[in-house]
Amino acid sequence: MLTRSKCSINSEEKPECKRDAKNLYHKLVKLEYAILTLVWVEVLERFNKTSKKLQTPGFDVFEGYLLLSSLLSFVKELRENSADRIAHHKSEAKGLCEDITSSYSDASKRIVTWTFSDGTSGIASLRGADKFRIEVLYQLYDCLIIQLRKRIDPYEQIAKRFKFLSELVNNSEIDEDSIKLIISYYKDDIDHKLVNECYQFKEYLHLRKSQNREENMPSKMQCADVLQFICEQHLIEVFPNITTALKLYLTMLSRAVKQKGIFQSYPL
Repeated sequence: MLTRSKCSINSEEKPECKRDAKNLYHKLVKLEYAILTLVWVEVLERFNKTSKKLQTPGFDVFEGYLLLSSLLSFVKELRENSADRIAHHKSEAKGLCEDITSSYSDASKRIVTWTFSDGTSGIASLRGADKFRIEVLYQLYDCLIIQLRKRIDPYEQIAKRFKFLSELVNNSEIDEDSIKLIISYYKDDIDHKLVNECYQFKEYLHLRKSQNREENMPSKMQCADVLQFICEQHLIEVFPNITTALKLYLTMLSRAVKQKGIFQSYPL
């Protein structure tokens, strides 16, 4: 793009086209634009990979919650270490185009310190890397953090509500508070017997794995695997509440997958 803009300046175009191309070129070769380009490449690469994974049919909500939470931590870390990242990107900026400036566009401006009516001095005006970091990058990262938190919230609510399902098939102790939460939330579909069902089902899985070592059971079962296992073993009547909870969870998962991309509408 820089090359095309530069060529357009000397082409036999209309004066207004050459003027626009020249203005665009002078903007694009600024150090600030080069660093911002590298920042976006760094951020969007992680967002794109995460978004694609979240939209995979059958992807587990618990894993989605962990992925989004880790992405949020990644953005927070970028913000916290933005000064070091700017220095790193500045050294890479020249690789984008040989015409990239070596200093910030306001480097030659003098520092202004505001003086108040009582004679005290205020904070000096920012310039260079500090101004770019605080006025541009901080706003960018803060906006991403806010939007990420909005997207994490429904995943977090589902993860808390159905936490006990993941505990059925791993070595964690069953969280009765999570079970009570889902009983109160779906009181017309699930009753208090779910607590005892969970303890028995967890032990049933443990005994089955230990006594039937040759049986082809996955070491880490997802909720869809658990529901399929219950149906295949004709255990629906033995564990009706667990079956209902699994169906509710997987229905929510199906709705989540049908939603549009997680990161398609950032207002930046």
